[in-house]
Amino acid sequence: MTSSLPKAPWGVLETALRLAKAPIKTLDQAKRSVNGNYILPSVWGPAYVICEKDVVDTLSKELNWNIVQKDPVTEDSPDPLKQLGGDFNVTSDGYFHKHFRDTLRNQFSRYRLDDYAEVLIKSFDYFTKDWEQQKAIEFSQKIGDITLHVICKGILDIDFSIEEKIHIRKTINRVYTLETQYIILGSIATSVLSPWAFGYRRMANKMRNIFDSKIDGVAQCPFSKSYIKEFIKKEQNTRSPVVDVGRKKIIDDLLGLTVAGLDTVNVATTWAMRILIERPDVVEKIRAEAEVAKKSSVDNNIDYKMIPYARSVFLETLRLYPPFPLIIKQTVDEMVLGSTLIPSKSWVFFLAYSMHRDSRWFTDPDEFIPERWHGNEWGLEEAAFLPFGAGIHRCQGWELALIEGSLLIALIYNKYDVEPVKKLGNYNVAYIPYKYKINLCVKGGLPLRFKRRKHSLSRGLT
Repeated sequence: MTSSLPKAPWGVLETALRLAKAPIKTLDQAKRSVNGNYILPSVWGPAYVICEKDVVDTLSKELNWNIVQKDPVTEDSPDPLKQLGGDFNVTSDGYFHKHFRDTLRNQFSRYRLDDYAEVLIKSFDYFTKDWEQQKAIEFSQKIGDITLHVICKGILDIDFSIEEKIHIRKTINRVYTLETQYIILGSIATSVLSPWAFGYRRMANKMRNIFDSKIDGVAQCPFSKSYIKEFIKKEQNTRSPVVDVGRKKIIDDLLGLTVAGLDTVNVATTWAMRILIERPDVVEKIRAEAEVAKKSSVDNNIDYKMIPYARSVFLETLRLYPPFPLIIKQTVDEMVLGSTLIPSKSWVFFLAYSMHRDSRWFTDPDEFIPERWHGNEWGLEEAAFLPFGAGIHRCQGWELALIEGSLLIALIYNKYDVEPVKKLGNYNVAYIPYKYKINLCVKGGLPLRFKRRKHSLSRGLT
């Protein structure tokens, strides 16, 4: 059976050069040229690029997302992400994937979300106490301190030293850079030619050792909501011979949570701040809502349930600039989608960036309109909105990410006046320059200056 999908208008070499220079722009241009799904020639062979929500819907509901790696992950894997994280939620399939999701389910229950919100508020006041005293801060780095603390204390219940946190962030940044090169250039070019690959395995092993050193002490912690304590208990009680109940399995999962949870909120919140520099009218609405939320609170804090507009702002940011604009999977078995045959072991690219900007599913897709989400967050089919994936492989922490992002926006603008350190170009908010390294980052970073607003109050970290 021959595939009916059109091919991208370039050969393998030209495609590789284009992808190396501008990956997302290249994929989006090809989508526009063929007006839909297409086959992309790549160093890995034909890649099937999906830009249609009906195909995503079919895969997530009917075919049960049968499109992830099948073989167990080993330390010798050429994939940098698998070298670091091993078998975890993003790279596993079948029983492993189900086991991870079952283990994590309680971590994102409603009462846990309330706990995480409290940790975030305390972390925010602690980590931002000297922002206004600095001439400039690199926003993505500073907000990363807060999100990492929420993961460490709120989810994992682990304390890391400043040096350990720096190493964790450097390693994750390196793995994202290498993973981008791995996808575009292939494993040989990434491991042999890339200067970023030098010393990576040593960095990854050190990060795994950091997590390994924390397990024993935290496992004995009487804190009833300790993630590690619950995870170890579940691991020890499982009778499946497929599951390795040893330390490596636990470390894999803890690393997976950290890698998946750190940059999603960090990157998306940075994009929100960059967009809001161009939209002071939206900032004023965020502030007005935050003021009402604080006045209605018994402890003078902002309740995340009372800031729907800030949540809509964060959702609209995720639409225009999804942290992971390209979702990459591999077929386990041969699949037929419509009249298209996709062989087993084929690469499948889901181009969320293009889908989110398609006028068939979003009115005025190039406009930043938070109001489109008011009271209708999931009114649009999930298959057209993929910042967290869809179906059984949808991110389990999606609601926590929305709480963190919307709460951070509200807290920042309630406490500070914000201005850019350097002059920014006059861009349509939908086409601000970006850099792709698995995630979609603001090109050149975002140095900002913060000035305390006179009315704002804060609490210390306890």
